[in-house]
Amino acid sequence: MVAVNIYAEVIPLNKVTTAEISAQHDTMLTPPGFTFVIWGIIYTWLLLFILFQNGLFLKKGVGDNPDIVHAVSAFFIISSAANIGWIIAWHYDYIILCFALIFTMWVALLFAYLRLKKEVRTFRESFFAQAPFSAYLAWISIAMTINFMGMLKQTVPNLAGISETAWTIAIIIGLFLFVEFILFRYRDFVFALTAVWAFFGIFYRYFDKLKTESMTTDMLLLLSIVMALLFISLLLTAWMQHYKPNMT
Repeated sequence: MVAVNIYAEVIPLNKVTTAEISAQHDTMLTPPGFTFVIWGIIYTWLLLFILFQNGLFLKKGVGDNPDIVHAVSAFFIISSAANIGWIIAWHYDYIILCFALIFTMWVALLFAYLRLKKEVRTFRESFFAQAPFSAYLAWISIAMTINFMGMLKQTVPNLAGISETAWTIAIIIGLFLFVEFILFRYRDFVFALTAVWAFFGIFYRYFDKLKTESMTTDMLLLLSIVMALLFISLLLTAWMQHYKPNMT
């Protein structure tokens, strides 16, 4: 998966880079290029998961479950295959196929995520197995909505009579509610912080255009509210997780 992504960018595949294709399918949700450095973090974390899978960080007899990776191996393979397919389809501009593949990736990662939530018991398992999939799922959730918006712009005439701004606002609110659900349901700070990073990237895009585009004010306000509420939720969740009621 990593090799194909590097090949597609360096060679580049079909004589275009991933960023150039992204520019051709620009949407109001597309964050600036610097936000994509998170892929480096995600891939590094997945490498640690693979090392964990091979027993490097396991310590027998201290509570680790050496079979935990078997719970997600199939889903990880499917997501990696879909990732490879997506990067090829993206470079050849098959936008509908891209969405089908990234949706497949999202579903596989979601199943892996939910399965891990049932299996993880120790901090070591949480860091090396759960956290990589939390960050990966969160980022793919954002990427999938961007891909969806790009597909709509290319395939649906006049966006079904709904403005791109309205679509964008609806998607941002939907993403926010999804992140809030994951945060409060599973107390997943890695997932929420990854989403905050994505929202910050989109916020920065509009902040950078504040002097040239009048509509950015509304988007900045919406994104500011979303990020503020997420930070409040993070603090509240941290307090709930560590608060111990006095029963005496």
